[in-house]
Amino acid sequence: MTVHAQTIMATKVDDRIKRRFDAAMRARGTNTSAVLRKAVMQYLSELDAGIEHPQFKLELDGPEAGEKTPSH
Repeated sequence: MTVHAQTIMATKVDDRIKRRFDAAMRARGTNTSAVLRKAVMQYLSELDAGIEHPQFKLELDGPEAGEKTPSH
């Protein structure tokens, strides 16, 4: 596997929303970065596979819910 340099991707949300999302992800045994990173990677994979209208999905209740994804 090729290791790529990482960078920070930021979004602006209301502080209350950020705190609620952080708390919800911690309750699931993960964190916001891991969940969003996985969703972005899945979206891009579907786009690369030719799926016409891929959807950004969090898949929080699946068998892998709570697993932290590698940060690369």
